[in-house]
Amino acid sequence: MTDHRGRVAEVLANAPSPDIRLVVATDNQRVSGLGDQGAGGMAMAIGKVALYTAAAGIHPTGTLPISLDAGTDDASLLEDELYVGWREPRLRGRRPVWRETACGAPSPSSTGRGSSSREAP
Repeated sequence: MTDHRGRVAEVLANAPSPDIRLVVATDNQRVSGLGDQGAGGMAMAIGKVALYTAAAGIHPTGTLPISLDAGTDDASLLEDELYVGWREPRLRGRRPVWRETACGAPSPSSTGRGSSSREAP
């Protein structure tokens, strides 16, 4: 897995279309009531993009599904040698996990949700 921290603007500049009209973002934690899906939660973001494409008439090239991978607490995923996500326990705490906005500027302060003492670097 590639670490994109500090490179959000650069990564988003590689989007396949210059005219993105819909972003579906997930942190993969509470995916449609299924719980922590790890990197597999990206499938739900892609599915929602497909739904918006079919139901709302948004052209697929104007959409961008995004996964904000903050680790997983699912031990079976962490132990799976084929797991493609970030192989760390899920980040939680008061410090912001996402330090950039889409334009690369600092993010607003975090909501402080989460109960673990593990925090973002």
